[in-house]
Amino acid sequence: MRTERIERVRKLVYSLLDEAGLDSQETASSLMHIESVARISYLLAMRRGIEKSELAYIAGLLHDVYAIVTGEREKHAEKGSLLATSILNTLAIFTFSECQIITEAIRNHSSKKRTDDEYSEVLKDADALDHYLSSSIISAKDRGRIEKAFFELTEKSPCL
Repeated sequence: MRTERIERVRKLVYSLLDEAGLDSQETASSLMHIESVARISYLLAMRRGIEKSELAYIAGLLHDVYAIVTGEREKHAEKGSLLATSILNTLAIFTFSECQIITEAIRNHSSKKRTDDEYSEVLKDADALDHYLSSSIISAKDRGRIEKAFFELTEKSPCL
């Protein structure tokens, strides 16, 4: 999925990571995670019939930027939603409603035990699935999310 808005967000995220002074391995690992979560979010949003799946992709790109650039994991979802708000306002290419959807998903993505809005659920599932795919470890709290997302993405498409 490539749109002008996604590319503008991606460019700004890459710039922030570059400015963070991470070593090349940390940068590569971080980029791999956020890009993977963005793609999985988009695919899950499409499968679930979410109309603005582009917003799910963008939430995936932004969901861990705060933790990556600051190195802080504690309350990174809440703090990350504030950074995402700043990024989205700087770009000035999203409506107020779209900004709320994206930042709410980011704010909620670490609260995997509760159910939130559809964009938050997509991001939570994508994040859990990517962590599993990159480590093959299933945490007990994420098992249901991983299984559900994996099934959704591997279920035979009616177009095939």
